[in-house]
Amino acid sequence: MSFRTIIITKQAKLETRLGYLIIRGEEENRVYIPEIETLILESTACTITLPLMCELVQHRVNVVFCDEKHLPYANLLPLYANYNCSKNIKYQIGWDEETKGKCWKLIVSEKIKMQSLVLSKYNHDNEALMLQRYILEIEENDKTNREGFAAKVYFNSLMGNGFSRDSIDVRNTFLNYGYAIILSCFSREIVNAGYLTQLGIWHRSETNFFNLSTDLMEPFRPIIDDFIMDLPPDSYHKKQIPNVMKSIVTINNEQQFLDAAIRIFVRGIINFMNNERNTIAIISRYELGKKDEL
Repeated sequence: MSFRTIIITKQAKLETRLGYLIIRGEEENRVYIPEIETLILESTACTITLPLMCELVQHRVNVVFCDEKHLPYANLLPLYANYNCSKNIKYQIGWDEETKGKCWKLIVSEKIKMQSLVLSKYNHDNEALMLQRYILEIEENDKTNREGFAAKVYFNSLMGNGFSRDSIDVRNTFLNYGYAIILSCFSREIVNAGYLTQLGIWHRSETNFFNLSTDLMEPFRPIIDDFIMDLPPDSYHKKQIPNVMKSIVTINNEQQFLDAAIRIFVRGIINFMNNERNTIAIISRYELGKKDEL
């Protein structure tokens, strides 16, 4: 079972030997590949061999590549992760608009519910109640844009009235880093299930390779927001963010690590869209992963 998150922050050569990831830097370290859940290559000074990349793909490891600013830039996805992918893609292309509208309503409801939980945690009780009222007003396809109204209340309460997701703010750097990590996790699970990340439910941009991933990750964004709120406003601590994957999420009344909860949520959405179930997976609570002492 995979459970490790490995981050490469310095110059190193990565290769494989006898089923192990070999990290050759100032000293040599090795990690058993089947134990790796996510590998983040944060340093552009590291190199990786083709045999290792093939091993990582074979074991469904989520590999995230960062740019020169140490921000997630791309991730490694297999072309053939599921034997049934051709049939599944035909299903996906045929998903009807009515079901998409119902599904998006449920996704937005879960997202706003999670935002309400975060606001309650930080003693913004009135705003949390306002978001709970928004949930009751959500329509199919979120025609009344409750998601947008909730986002304004949520970020103004949590980050301050002057905060904007488009502003130059160190917290946005943290948020973007965290969002990119969970986006890569959703993309991996979608591909592993034999579906395309490009064909979304609500997001349909022609330039977005991850429309479906962006749709499905929405209820999990508040977990990243909460994790960032506990971090000191210093970019050095960006290395803490991958620890969010250690968070425990209660989904469908069962406790799961965040990566497993993402897998359950993705499969639940797919089953809903294929008319195999009449609701999506429900998140009831979460517990943040512990941060390292720096």
